[in-house]
Amino acid sequence: MFTTIRDRECRKTIHSRLIKNWAALSPHLNPVLFVPFTEHNNSWISTAISNNWKVRILYVLRHNLPVLTAMFKEIMASTATPFIGYANADILFDTSLITTLRYLSRRINVTNEMILIVGQRRNVDIEKVDLGSGDNLTKISQMDNIQLFINKAQDYFIISRRGLPWNEIPDFVVGRNGYDNWLVTKAQDWNITLIDTSNTVLALHQSGIDGYNSGWRTVPAETMNWNKMLVKGFNYRRGSTAFAPFYTKGQCDEEKTSSNSGYCNQVYNITLRHRSFTVRRYGRRRRKDK
Repeated sequence: MFTTIRDRECRKTIHSRLIKNWAALSPHLNPVLFVPFTEHNNSWISTAISNNWKVRILYVLRHNLPVLTAMFKEIMASTATPFIGYANADILFDTSLITTLRYLSRRINVTNEMILIVGQRRNVDIEKVDLGSGDNLTKISQMDNIQLFINKAQDYFIISRRGLPWNEIPDFVVGRNGYDNWLVTKAQDWNITLIDTSNTVLALHQSGIDGYNSGWRTVPAETMNWNKMLVKGFNYRRGSTAFAPFYTKGQCDEEKTSSNSGYCNQVYNITLRHRSFTVRRYGRRRRKDK
């Protein structure tokens, strides 16, 4: 799993917690920090290394911003892991990520099949909640006010070794809106196995003083719409997790389930299910009533 961190004082606590959280999932998760070559003195380099992260210098930039496909391709060229993923630098995971990926690796041919795994996050205000350890994350997920965020926002992307049609993907940069919905939409057009793992992967978004949408609220106006400018006129309507043809579902004991959060702290018996759609003209889909 890789990410990139902007060197900002107001996000110091958030990023420090992320580095420790991902490191705690080792050796099942191998964290990588990409640093733009223009930020060779980034203060997070030493912190990442001391927590057993790998650090890579990225030379493919647009407006001094990391290009998503360049990072994916560099990791693919240097590792033999069955899955490669990107997540925003404020997303915490627990072992449900590992459990879900292990299940999918048994269920699907991850070597020969193009797979894109996405999911929704759950927001948590770090000013009001003590996140603590990974065990505490699952307890926090049970709180009634910790619910899934909107399905048009995806904060992690995991692919199989087969990769994606890289030549057809523009130079999207992370930290700007639009690329997530574009990828989800195009995965449907390309007949890639698109899986929504929101039900079985706990992805906690650390919300600080800059709010839930800090990733793009604090960026320069001239680059905010960079991704959308690359694909002018694109229809993002199918860019939500609700349009993923497949989704994971788990079981858990009733007493471990929050009626509002829809997440339990010990997911087991994960299954891969197919969403039912009625296929209409121009590739439009509508969920069937069950």
